[in-house]
Amino acid sequence: MPKEVIELNNFNVGTVTTPDVRDIPVEAASYSLNLDSVVEDGLLRGVPADAEKYTEGTSGTGGNTNMKATTTSTIQRNDSTRDVVYYNMDDNELNMIKDFEGTPDTISGSTAYEGSVSSVIVSSGDEVCLETNNREVHAGTGSASTDVPKWLGWIDFGQFGGSAPSNAVLENAELSSLDSFPALYKTIYKQVSSVDYIYGIEYQGNYLYKIKISDGTITRSTKRFTSTQGLAECGDGTFWVYDGKVGAEGTLYKLDTTTMAVTQTNKLLCSAPLADNIITDGLLTDIQETGSVIWWSAYAINAQQKNADTGNVHWLFKCTEPTDSSNIDVVPITPTWTTVSEGGVDAHDSSSPSDSSNANTRGLWTTHSDGTIISGGPTLRFYKTPLVPITSSTTEVGCLVRSTTGTATLIDNNNGSAQTGSGSNHYSRAEPYDSTTDHLALDSFFVIATTSSTDGNEYFASGGNGFGVVSLLANGGSAVSTVPGNAYLSAVNTGHGLHITNFDATPLTTNFIAFDDLSDVNTATTGDGSGGNTRGFKVLEAKAAASNVDEHIKGVLAYSSDDSTNTTIYFTNSEQGGKISEATWTVSGASLGSRTAKTTSGIDITPVATADSTLTSGDTGTFLSTKKYYYKASAVYDGYQEGTLTSSSTIIPNTGTTTNSMNVTINLRNISSLSKRVSHINLYRAESSDLTSDKPDTFYRLVTSLPLDSSWSSVADSFWESASSNTYRQYEHSDNSLVGATYEAINGISEVINSSIVNYALSTQLNGHHVVAKCFHADLPDAERYIFKSKPGKFDQFDWTADFVRLPTIPTAITAFAGRIYAWDENTMYRINLDGMYIEDTYKGIGCIGNQAFEVTEYGMCFCDHQNIYLHDGKQPMIISENIKDGDSVVRPTNLDGDQFDTLDVSWDGKAASGGANKAGICIEFDSKRGSFLIFWGHASSSDPSRAYAWAYNLARKRWDLLAITTSTDSSYVRTTFQDSTGEIYYSDNAKCYKLFGGTTRKSWEYMTKTLSMGIHTQTKKMYGWELRYKRGGSSKTPLVYWSIIGGDKWTHGTHSGSFAESGTVQLTTTKYSHMQGKLRVSNSGAIQTQEARDIKFFICENNTAGSRVDGTVAETEVDSLAVVYRKVKFPKHNI
Repeated sequence: MPKEVIELNNFNVGTVTTPDVRDIPVEAASYSLNLDSVVEDGLLRGVPADAEKYTEGTSGTGGNTNMKATTTSTIQRNDSTRDVVYYNMDDNELNMIKDFEGTPDTISGSTAYEGSVSSVIVSSGDEVCLETNNREVHAGTGSASTDVPKWLGWIDFGQFGGSAPSNAVLENAELSSLDSFPALYKTIYKQVSSVDYIYGIEYQGNYLYKIKISDGTITRSTKRFTSTQGLAECGDGTFWVYDGKVGAEGTLYKLDTTTMAVTQTNKLLCSAPLADNIITDGLLTDIQETGSVIWWSAYAINAQQKNADTGNVHWLFKCTEPTDSSNIDVVPITPTWTTVSEGGVDAHDSSSPSDSSNANTRGLWTTHSDGTIISGGPTLRFYKTPLVPITSSTTEVGCLVRSTTGTATLIDNNNGSAQTGSGSNHYSRAEPYDSTTDHLALDSFFVIATTSSTDGNEYFASGGNGFGVVSLLANGGSAVSTVPGNAYLSAVNTGHGLHITNFDATPLTTNFIAFDDLSDVNTATTGDGSGGNTRGFKVLEAKAAASNVDEHIKGVLAYSSDDSTNTTIYFTNSEQGGKISEATWTVSGASLGSRTAKTTSGIDITPVATADSTLTSGDTGTFLSTKKYYYKASAVYDGYQEGTLTSSSTIIPNTGTTTNSMNVTINLRNISSLSKRVSHINLYRAESSDLTSDKPDTFYRLVTSLPLDSSWSSVADSFWESASSNTYRQYEHSDNSLVGATYEAINGISEVINSSIVNYALSTQLNGHHVVAKCFHADLPDAERYIFKSKPGKFDQFDWTADFVRLPTIPTAITAFAGRIYAWDENTMYRINLDGMYIEDTYKGIGCIGNQAFEVTEYGMCFCDHQNIYLHDGKQPMIISENIKDGDSVVRPTNLDGDQFDTLDVSWDGKAASGGANKAGICIEFDSKRGSFLIFWGHASSSDPSRAYAWAYNLARKRWDLLAITTSTDSSYVRTTFQDSTGEIYYSDNAKCYKLFGGTTRKSWEYMTKTLSMGIHTQTKKMYGWELRYKRGGSSKTPLVYWSIIGGDKWTHGTHSGSFAESGTVQLTTTKYSHMQGKLRVSNSGAIQTQEARDIKFFICENNTAGSRVDGTVAETEVDSLAVVYRKVKFPKHNI
């Protein structure tokens, strides 16, 4: 048979790694590396080399190429400037390369940016996503409670007449309310890990607040409550928080003091339903733990008058402390309301209820002056936080009550033997101080209950099942009312004394009153002295005249006992919102020292109604004394995104004040902490016809929008603003009663929502909506399965109560494509309609590895999972990775003789199983110059000479080519990719920044043919030789050609002697092709003979240092064609 030639001269098929050679086109590579797909068909040429890209300065300015990036995004700051933002996982911060395409400047660290937050962004750092909108990047930092989203970008306006920030600004993404903490109605001091904190709750608020006393740092619980109505310290050092609107009768939560996370939940399931027995219009608003019992007290807006002990009469309750999450039964434990005349029948004496001579009336109500029945019963006023512990007692609690009857008292004994005054039948307690003829009418007093007290029982009952009384007197004992004004605020029993504050509305002052400790009443029992009386009566006189605490402090108290002589008293709140100050109470001197400011909330709103002289006495005006008006404010961020509303400030115009306008003063505090994103303050108003209500009965409507310009005056304040140059900003607005749209109409979000953000780990955008997934929200326990969309054009404003869709699984990636949102887990794809927020279709068996493992272009969406690489054309996903999905390990010669080699599986199955935050180091980019998708991946084998690769899929030729990617170390791989304004591709290996194909040379390349059988696999051939047509650069190096007749398991270089000859003389130019030839012969017992085999395989590479198969070795040659000369051997006759 004649000799034949097979020539490979059209290398345009790319690489096919599938193991069956019959599936591989003859000119396809079974393995290749660094071949360029956009050269003329028929050439083997290396791709351009990668180059390090300066991220700081230039080569001539001592710059560097450092870039520890795992996630990137870009900002087109203006026509000529592009910035790169990236997440630095090692330092756990957001970094920015300013002017990346010009003279780059990398900024990082908490002091590098303008703004009010640190650049340290997350606690774990394993999931960060970046989404660009306008001139800012929105950073999702993970799906944990501490993973707070961030905002990094450029601001083009200043505040209060100042200039716009000259540097990039880093802030929290949340459109926060201006009041960092609201007015707190219950507070507790606690030291945690040697750090002093104030914990507190807003009345019917949503969070437990934790305020670090040393620097004012505010932390709020991750749990969002519906209506906080009770706070107490638990015996194990945790906190109880009562939510009055979760469940029919509320729910009790136990929270860790460090994390403020919920550790136990107990629903109230009362055997006697609260609605059937709690005081009229009453709510549970205070709790106190003593020993193994939790006490509960009820508050009502109006004073309560009762004359019976059944029905809606109860204001004190208790339950056994729960130790697990079972339901709890809160039972009433309220003393009697019964009123009798002196010497009358004791209705509680069941032994002789009709005995008119029974005078056992001790502990019942009567009038203090003449011992007659109180008509309608006593009238008592109850407060929001009246409960205090009793010194040195684990079984008792004190509850502050005020009698507003004026003449009411309790009968202390029933035999007259200890009486002074008008007659032996006069049973009321005698005034113990300066009179022997007067008898004490109760005003403000503590009811003392014990765990053995019986509901409905009288005061001072024998047998230990009654209630005690501690009456409070002013200093000197001359007045029965110890608490001026009507608004009791707070009491604490410190162990160094009992301290009480009350607020006097006219003038705006808070009075601070100190007494001796509230201790066991048994020590002062002064009844008739007959045995067994374990409940008694005690009088506490104020230690000194009431101290006026100025600055309009509405003093809700907390305390810490410093030592045996001093107690630090913390005053929280003011008439103008949340504030904390402290003063020292000196026990021996019974004096309160000067207050020191600790921290203040960010905004004060003070409305004042003044008489309008233009109105006559017959005019009512538009602001009425029969209504209560509520003001709230919000911050507008970035000029168009509105934050949530503050807590309210209220006013009831004085009776007789006729006005058409309200003067509203707005003070912005802590200006240094005010977000630089805030551009305006919006003022809202609502109203209520019920003057006793704490909530308006209308929606909040816009009064005015105030830009933060120079019209805000600077006001000196050396007390609260010592940390802000002793000034705050003030604006006075005259509300003329005209209002605009409601908050909800303007923003599309309910006015009661106090947070419009979710924490998230995945993000994309579609039709102006910011779409986030794998989320956290305290009110949604499985938020990792939710996808939320923002309001259109407002990337930080989410109505998380309505604008969501819930996935069956936790997503690994999301993106927008063809007008839909696509979400994946590792084995499922969901197509989501964003308008209706529902899942349109679900594709099983198709997933996405990670949050950078996709790329959307006009040619389709490329993405990959562990099994395949896909191209979605807008209708359906198609597998495009059949040619590289799997394959046998490739044996590559690594020395000149070909007897040393390495083994490597470069198919898709050979990728790394894990690779950090972006899973297997997989990122996808589109190379517009070559029309190719690039799938960057890391190899599973750490012994691979290069762990960083990219498969390039050329759309036009439908070919795959394997690229070795330059990294800073052999063990590194690509962590993130991005493009510049011209479409050039850059990447980081978490150490350096590189420009893909950015070098001036080309990469060293490799090419391995398929097993060549010349069309007949079963027929033996005599292999005579090969010829290679190639050209090279200026050096004398030529390609290396290896061949193997046993499937590549062993390689031979050149002829049998290991040499080869180039046809003709040395190549004279770099533009003409030359040829080299090699003989396919072996030595057989010293005789040279032609090689016989059924098939043959070739491996061609650069003639470089042995073992170098990675980028960094310059390619100097390219190949045009490879020919093999052979002759078919006839089949032996006996085989025919």
